[in-house]
Amino acid sequence: YIDNDAQFWIVRPQVSAEGISRLDTVLTGAFIEGYWDDKVDDPHRDFEGLDKAPLTSPGAKGTRIVLSTERSRGMTEGAPVTFRGLPVGRMQNLRLSDDDESVLADVFVAAPHDERLTTNTVFWDTSGFSVSLGAQGVQLNMNSFASVLQGGAEFTTITSGGAPVEDGQV
Repeated sequence: YIDNDAQFWIVRPQVSAEGISRLDTVLTGAFIEGYWDDKVDDPHRDFEGLDKAPLTSPGAKGTRIVLSTERSRGMTEGAPVTFRGLPVGRMQNLRLSDDDESVLADVFVAAPHDERLTTNTVFWDTSGFSVSLGAQGVQLNMNSFASVLQGGAEFTTITSGGAPVEDGQV
């Protein structure tokens, strides 16, 4: 079953704003992990390992899109993508565009939440906090501590009538 779609990477402990993961490697040492499906195409024996584990397995149900913004505003690999405050996806592969005019991020939104994505969907940065002054006094609005440290994005679809998005759409 190991064909040209298979992927392999080295598993090591990871520390992020959301916590520590893969502590089992502290006792056992780093090891190789992989993903392959149950389809037999063209069997392979030679692979180039990934630099890091993919945030989603290739068979995960959902939609992969690309966000484009002027600057990253502190977003990082693995930053959460939320809908109404609930995590529904992850951000990965932050990079400069080919023309260096924008920052691109691959985003995976898991099913069934990906059905909310249309051409009328808007995203915004959730890192940081805001302060407002009104009749009630000073109000501090802050997202979760992890999103302040790690960044992230939230989305909503403001108007109806947009077309569904396709995998890879910017």
